[in-house]
Amino acid sequence: MATQTDNRVQVRVRVDPDTLALVDAEAVRRGISRDQLIREALDTHLSVMVIQRYTPLLRDAFDSVLQRHVDRLAKLAAKGARSAEATFYLLQAMVEMLDGIDSESAVYEARKKAAAYVRSPLADEVGEYDATD
Repeated sequence: MATQTDNRVQVRVRVDPDTLALVDAEAVRRGISRDQLIREALDTHLSVMVIQRYTPLLRDAFDSVLQRHVDRLAKLAAKGARSAEATFYLLQAMVEMLDGIDSESAVYEARKKAAAYVRSPLADEVGEYDATD
């Protein structure tokens, strides 16, 4: 039978003697009453159950929202790569138009520098950033 006191409802629960001994030992170790330990254990258990129930729903909702942004970022990266490729070939054509410049050597050196730049850590890129670039 449940009775109510101080906005709390008293509930009678039967446990085996070994469980009660564990509860009492933990309560003594923590310096709290048996009732307080049982309330905390119930609160913790119920909180974990709620988290376990709603975490997959939250993860699905987050993934759904995030996926749109990932797709958009991938499209922007692809467009940036296409733009860079077109720019590179236009510059290559310009170098070929100039007299006295070995365009194959210039393109080779430019590709080596571009590859080194891509492999460099982001911190190096940020540290070497110049507003005139």
